[in-house]
This record gives sequence, structure tokens and C-alpha cells, in this order.
Amino acid sequence: MIELTDISGKFFILNCGLIETIESIPETKINLTNGKYLLVSDTADQVVEKIVEYNRKIYGPVKEVRVINDDGLSF
Repeated sequence: MIELTDISGKFFILNCGLIETIESIPETKINLTNGKYLLVSDTADQVVEKIVEYNRKIYGPVKEVRVINDDGLSF
């Protein structure tokens, strides 16, 4: 759940799992998986950062992942 501000200045909480796409038009338009959309005053970058912060709280920090290809080289 992330806190956003609608274009009239009111705060609300959104389940970020419902977000399908985010557009800048110049407001930020958040398209939801149910076909509805929200216009917010937060920038697209701010929305993405809030989603990343929320996911870090839920899932924890990213752990290092090492992949070894067929030649035995890691990348």
C-alpha cells in the first residue's frame, strides 16, 4: 500500500498491486488492472519510488544473484 495525493490535494492509500501502467500527461495517470484510472499530483518517478520502498518493506532487500552460464562464467 502506498500513499498518494490526488490532483485536488487529498491523500489516499492505494494497493500498488492494482497498478498496471503509469503515464505522465502532464499529471500522473495511474491505470489500474480493473480498467479504472487515477490522476495524481505525485510524479511517475515518485510513484515508482514509493512502490520500490513498499516492496523492500515487504520482501526485504535484494540479495546478490550469481548466474553461471554453460562456459562456467558467472555474471
